[in-house]
Amino acid sequence: MAIFIGRFPYLSFIIAGAIVSSSCFAFLYYWFAIFNEWLGMAVVYDTRPPWLVTVMFAVTWFPWFLLVVVLGLRFWRGPTYKPVAFSLGLAVPYIVVFSVLFLLPPLEDRWHREAFDPQRWKAAQAEDPLWPDRLRMVDDLIDTVRLVGLPKDRVTELLGEGDKTNYWNDWDAVYWLGPERGLFGIDSEWLVLRYSPDDHVTEYRIVTD
Repeated sequence: MAIFIGRFPYLSFIIAGAIVSSSCFAFLYYWFAIFNEWLGMAVVYDTRPPWLVTVMFAVTWFPWFLLVVVLGLRFWRGPTYKPVAFSLGLAVPYIVVFSVLFLLPPLEDRWHREAFDPQRWKAAQAEDPLWPDRLRMVDDLIDTVRLVGLPKDRVTELLGEGDKTNYWNDWDAVYWLGPERGLFGIDSEWLVLRYSPDDHVTEYRIVTD
């Protein structure tokens, strides 16, 4: 270990910071399971005993306390200690969580996209309830089919008659796509269209209820 630290001091401090920060982050994230399921304490956040409140407070600030220690050692002992590298390691779990929360959903959306197929669209099957066929195909539909100006009979040929729903009554045709995409998706997505008096599409949107 000493040889590794000597050869890779910056990497060593990054790893050390990541281990400390990740351990504290995991403890604070899983504290309920640790003290209730593993230790059988039967407590919730508001009924934590004072010692547990103190432990959680200490764990919250422990990584930053160590950073201050490393900074002090840098001034007292010289460049052997790498506070910048250590702070980068402390940031690792937060970078990972940020990436999962904000970068994964758009990547997942891209991964699930498929070419528009009128037959599959009208069948409206959902082998994967989180990513039914229409939700996978709607972006390609919009990219490849010029909906504005399309005659109503052509829309019906491509998409079917539309779905019966109490939502979006101010639109002329409504198609349920699937669960709302994105990080906090709790609703449904719909493709809605509006026709002109001569039955041509004048407007369309993807909306959520």
